[in-house]
Amino acid sequence: MRERYDFAAINERGVYALHSDDGSADGLAFVRKARARGHWVERLPVEEACERHIAYLQATWPAFAEVFARKAEASGIPVRRVVS
Repeated sequence: MRERYDFAAINERGVYALHSDDGSADGLAFVRKARARGHWVERLPVEEACERHIAYLQATWPAFAEVFARKAEASGIPVRRVVS
């Protein structure tokens, strides 16, 4: 099975947004917009991107962290939750 990747927009607090690296114009726009805001972008394996985004959510918006984790798992993405 081919590994899937996401673009992860990263600020000083962590991975704040994700977009599938699916070769679409939307993905390129996501990268451009993040860079225009002065943030950096990494291309990460989907599982790592999700875990880092969950860690960001736990620190900034805890109520949504579990919601995001459940949606990822429902999509077939194994997620390891980081307990703080």
